Amino acid sequence: MQRISDKINLPSLSRRRFENAHRVEINGKVVEPVPYLTLPFLSSDVRSYDITEGWRYSRNEHAIHGHRGHAGIDFAVPYGTPVVAPCSGFAISSYFSFPILEDSKELKLLDGKPIYFGLGYFVQIYNPEVQRFFQLGHLADIDPDIPFSLPVYESSADRWSPTKHDLLISEILNPRNANVVLVETGQPLGSVGYSGLRWGYDDYEEGSKRPVVIDPVGRVSWDEPHLHTSDYYRKNDGTRAPFAWRDGLSNYLTWSRYPTPNRQGKDTFIGPEPLYFISEETGLPIFADEI
Repeated sequence: MQRISDKINLPSLSRRRFENAHRVEINGKVVEPVPYLTLPFLSSDVRSYDITEGWRYSRNEHAIHGHRGHAGIDFAVPYGTPVVAPCSGFAISSYFSFPILEDSKELKLLDGKPIYFGLGYFVQIYNPEVQRFFQLGHLADIDPDIPFSLPVYESSADRWSPTKHDLLISEILNPRNANVVLVETGQPLGSVGYSGLRWGYDDYEEGSKRPVVIDPVGRVSWDEPHLHTSDYYRKNDGTRAPFAWRDGLSNYLTWSRYPTPNRQGKDTFIGPEPLYFISEETGLPIFADEI
C-alpha cells in the first residue's frame, strides 16, 4: 500500500514523522483529514497575504522565545484586517498570555522590556461535521456577536488563563449555553493584531467584559501583526486536553516552504491532503467568500 508521504517530497522531514502527525489514529482507527476550511479572510478585504511561521518556528522566532514547535500557521496581513470564520461551527472566545522566562526563571527581556507569549484574544470554533477544533489567535478585538469568556489571572505566574475553551462537547452543543454561539463560514470574528505577544505592557484589564482595544502605535509588539491558526481534536477524558494537532496545509515544515500569492515555486508545496479547500486556478487556499 502506498503511503501518503510517498506522494510528495518531504525535505528534512522523515516519512514516519509526517505520517504520525497527519495520519491521526483515534481509538485505534485512522481518521481521514477531510477538508473543511477556507482562508479566514474575505477576498474583498485581502488582496494578498504572507505566511510568516509554519508548523515549525523559524530560527529567528525561536531565538526570541525559545519554542521550537508551532503546530499552526501564521497568516500575516495588516493590523486591523477583518477576520472571518473559516468554517461553520460553535464559537467561544477568551484570552491567554504568559511571560517568557530565562533558564534562571527570570523574565526574558528584549531591548530591556519583558516579552509575553500566548494566543492573546482568540476565537475557537468546534466543527461537529469533522469533530475538530480550530483556533484563531492574536486578535486585536473580537466581534460583539461572539461571547467573550473572562480569563483568570494567576498572580504567581503573571499569567492570564482562558476559560470556557475546554467545555464538554455536550456543553458546546447545548443551545442554552450563553458562552457559545453558532457561526457560519465568512461571519465576522474580529480583526488581526498581536494580542498576547505583549512587550512590556498589558493588553487585558482584569474584569473587562470585552477585549481592551490596544493602540498599535503606542503599544508595539515584538512580533508583526498576524493571525495564528491551528487545528486539533480534543480528548474526551477528564483532562479535555487538545491533541492530534494537524497542519492545515499538510506541509509540516517551516514558513519558507508554504506557498503564498507572492511565494510559489519548486521549494514550496501544499501536501496531498490539506484541510483547506484549494483553488484549482491558483493552487492556494480559497477565501471564505469564494466557497
